[in-house]
Amino acid sequence: MDKKLLMVLLILAAIVIVIVGLILLVLASPFIFAFLAGVFYMGGSNHIPSQCTLTPGFTCVSYKLHANTGELDLIIGQGTGHTINVTGISCTQDASSDYMNENSINNYAYNPLSIHSGEQKYVSQSGTSHMIKCTDANGDLPADLKLGSFYSGRLYINYTELDTNSSKITTGAFSTKYES
Repeated sequence: MDKKLLMVLLILAAIVIVIVGLILLVLASPFIFAFLAGVFYMGGSNHIPSQCTLTPGFTCVSYKLHANTGELDLIIGQGTGHTINVTGISCTQDASSDYMNENSINNYAYNPLSIHSGEQKYVSQSGTSHMIKCTDANGDLPADLKLGSFYSGRLYINYTELDTNSSKITTGAFSTKYES
């Protein structure tokens, strides 16, 4: 075989491969764009998962942060080995040491919530007297309370062990999207 003929055949083969590749790309592009749109719609790699983690002995069983109001529905479980009275709860972006002062979170002091060890209970519920709002570091509602917006802060729960009369505070990270 002549070298010129071989060179022409190789060039033709390369052109055919490029054309077939372009045809496949055109046919697959709607699927590629749909996939990429789905990734961006779901938040892509910037998606921050919701979390509610408290110190040992306490668990977040269920939570929902209401859009437009900042009201928090929160069920906790407690397994401290003691019956406790929850005397205060706060959801804030303020991480200063002032929040570790139990006097700053006594909003339930006149109507504490009793929770037996091994029990789960609402400690904040929209539309009840035991309802809190998640606030910014200044104690105000955050600027963006829209549906789907993200909140990140801390939970502080002030409680007293009834058998020892010992007052304590459990804390934890809290972050989630506002829901309807």
